[in-house]
Amino acid sequence: MRLPLSLKFLLGIGLIFLAMEHSAAQEPDYQPLQPDKVEWAEQVGRHAKVRKDSNLLAEYHYLYGKIYDASGNFLMAKRHFLHSLRIQEARGHTFAIVRLYFRLSTAEKLQLHQIEALRYARLGLRIAERSKSDESLYLAYGQMVAIYSNYDHIHGNKTLPISTREANSDSLVKYLNKVEPVARRLGKPSEIMGLDSRLGEEMLRSRNREAITYFKEALDISMQLAKPYDQVNKLLNLSNAYIVFGQPKEAYGFLQRAKTIYNTLYQDSRVIALGFEDTYANYYEAVGNWKAALEHTKKRHELEKRDYIADHEGAVTRLGMEFESEKKEALLESQRKELALKSENIKTQRWLLVAVSALLLLAVSGVAVYYRLFRQKARIGRQNAELVQEQNHRVKNNLQVVSGLLQLQANRLSDTAAIAALEDTQLRLKVMAALQKKLYENDRLTPIKAADFIQELVDMALLSFGCTPIVPHYEIPETIELPLDYALPVGLIVNELTTNACKYAFADHPDPRLTVRMWRQDNDLHLQLADNGSGFKPPSPTNGVRQSLGMKIIDLQVKQLKGKSSFDITEGTTFRMHFRG
Repeated sequence: MRLPLSLKFLLGIGLIFLAMEHSAAQEPDYQPLQPDKVEWAEQVGRHAKVRKDSNLLAEYHYLYGKIYDASGNFLMAKRHFLHSLRIQEARGHTFAIVRLYFRLSTAEKLQLHQIEALRYARLGLRIAERSKSDESLYLAYGQMVAIYSNYDHIHGNKTLPISTREANSDSLVKYLNKVEPVARRLGKPSEIMGLDSRLGEEMLRSRNREAITYFKEALDISMQLAKPYDQVNKLLNLSNAYIVFGQPKEAYGFLQRAKTIYNTLYQDSRVIALGFEDTYANYYEAVGNWKAALEHTKKRHELEKRDYIADHEGAVTRLGMEFESEKKEALLESQRKELALKSENIKTQRWLLVAVSALLLLAVSGVAVYYRLFRQKARIGRQNAELVQEQNHRVKNNLQVVSGLLQLQANRLSDTAAIAALEDTQLRLKVMAALQKKLYENDRLTPIKAADFIQELVDMALLSFGCTPIVPHYEIPETIELPLDYALPVGLIVNELTTNACKYAFADHPDPRLTVRMWRQDNDLHLQLADNGSGFKPPSPTNGVRQSLGMKIIDLQVKQLKGKSSFDITEGTTFRMHFRG
């Protein structure tokens, strides 16, 4: 059936507005730009244009980079920083170039792009070392310290392979030793105090008595600066150091000095209170007073529990308020749409009565009714599309909230097994989030390409476990597509197998390899994932090994696909599965 020309025109206009609304809805939610800083940057830009000054133009882009960086729009910030960098490289202004590399590295670090952050930091370091300028060296070395400290903070020393942990620790100590003399030459007491503390912590970790020297110097600087909170922290550091080196008597003296200063402060510190309980527990354990050590350990746990409950109740209250607010808004919106729909129905009925009563205008009335029904159908379609889009957005937000709560819980735990379990759960949530993104990235429910989906999951798992040097080999035809019902089970299976390979197969392997294959044979899809590790014996009732959570997840997903699976440990570990596809 051919539509009239007027209806085609109106339909085209409606589609254009729908596309504009959709593109507007996809805009990221950035923080507003700071007006005073924008005005200052614009003034610099106007002066640069009038004077034709490249230095002012570079400063203009640098200022805008900082403004967008503060708003969270890292893409725009990076564009301005790179524009400023091109100008400064042409001018040969060393400190400005190092400063821009520092900004670029920091922006990538905030986005958890560790490799890019390290690349920019090294570029800045190379230029700073050639210039031998203390200001440039201090900035470059400090950024390298931040990069390696941040890497350990994100991945956790206990979850990285031994060689990786040692390499990161060695690099951190290396750049701490490099930045320390630069800070001394620049005469920055606060920075020197912080560096002494960090060096002391690293030395104490490696059981080097130089840690005491660094902690004492940091204490002297904190006393010169008259910073009582810092004095308490440094005294606790010294006390713990003497405990580690078997000198509990000296440790107790510093601990009492810290307590005396802390009692004069006007405001309590939760972190310092936990530090006191830890130090007292370590001291009494060192002198063999197990009862007192247990009491202080219990006090520390009570403080941690109190903080956890406060954080948990605050999060639950906030989520409850947000849920109630969204529920009320949804109810009001539903009522408004229902009233609008009733009004449209009334108008349609009136037009129908007019059409029946006016036989001479039957054709015109029929076109009018058809036109109104067409508009109503288009409006309902747009409403349904908006509802689906809102649902997907809320699912994504809920996954992020759950991941955030798990991260909050992990930060409060000290048990390695519990932390690892929470991190595994977070990785599974990331699999679900990746699937959600793939399913709705084109705003339509269509099968997804197996090659892209599986590669994204494997790369994400390797990155999470610090196995990025491994380059997996994929043999997955582009023509294979996974139906929506099969995507999540296959994704969870691939995630669990890759996670197990990172944990057990690649830990100490000199040349780790990972191969993922998928092919179609007759009406079945075959999946094979193999590594060249030492292999393992799958748990079963006969060998007495209890089945892990990961193996249970794999078995459940295979059953859900109504498929069959097997493990082969002849050469490494090979998992095979086939199911009706």
